[in-house]
Amino acid sequence: MAFGKNYSLIYDLLYKNKNYNKEAKAALKVVLKYKKKINNLLEIGCGSGNFTKILIKKNYSITAIDPSVQMINLAKKKIKSKKVQFLNCKSTNLRIKKKYDVALSLFHVFSYHIKKKEINLFFKNLSKRLVPGGILIFDFWFKPAVINLKPMQREKIVENDKFKIIRKVTPIWKKKNNIVISCYLINLIDKKKGQNYLFKENHFMRYFSLNEVKKKLKQFGFEFKSSFDIISQKPVSKYTWGATVVAEKLNKQ
Repeated sequence: MAFGKNYSLIYDLLYKNKNYNKEAKAALKVVLKYKKKINNLLEIGCGSGNFTKILIKKNYSITAIDPSVQMINLAKKKIKSKKVQFLNCKSTNLRIKKKYDVALSLFHVFSYHIKKKEINLFFKNLSKRLVPGGILIFDFWFKPAVINLKPMQREKIVENDKFKIIRKVTPIWKKKNNIVISCYLINLIDKKKGQNYLFKENHFMRYFSLNEVKKKLKQFGFEFKSSFDIISQKPVSKYTWGATVVAEKLNKQ
């Protein structure tokens, strides 16, 4: 399982240098371009709540969901606000009745939907939960960039006063299925105790072309609006690993 107990505990340290503010500012700029008035916002894949913390500053009423109970628990510890409701669920089994003005699914959460049924449920459930004219913004691994740049073995080292983490990623590329399995080997070093903890996680990621995404949007009652790189705001290209798409929920599905 991705983002299990061990991985969740070190998640914030692994991404301590990630500029959430910059990404949030870019995402909110896009949101406000297409939706001026926002009351209710749905965040799909909230993780440990770092992005949610920024969103609540805008005074939105937020429902934040994540399939990892460990990540939800971390988020709840960080955020004590009546404006946020945390739910431990997937986009594929979203059973809330509330309607939203905006649905956000960033940080490549959509690419974790690898089966046709999961992909269909992602769009079907969000179509039901958005008001007519509601905006869906999501990103994913972009097929032309994956083919061009190619999944490669990588290593990341981060540390603080207590711990050092060495994370190695070995990809298994299933080209026929448009899937990359990112095999993580994590070495967690407890500096004070002088102990090492080794554990593994496999993350199954699917990459998509824009045509695939556009067809699914149309199928489930959305109108495609634009695609771009979230930070630069430039059009997607074979160098854009993460493509962001904006779509509008039509009045009728």
